[in-house]
Amino acid sequence: MVPDTLPRYTTDQLNSTALKWGSDGELSDLDLQRILGLLSQVDPVARALVATDCSEMAS
Repeated sequence: MVPDTLPRYTTDQLNSTALKWGSDGELSDLDLQRILGLLSQVDPVARALVATDCSEMAS
């Protein structure tokens, strides 16, 4: 029997390291935005892609 004093672990979906793929083979929108967000912090080309993508969504 497991004592009640042991920590109970839960899965935090926002901090998951598994990427989600759609049935069409595309990366999920959430994972794509996360990856581009991280890349844009260190890569000017990715930063431009994120800026372009955001401006297209606004129009």
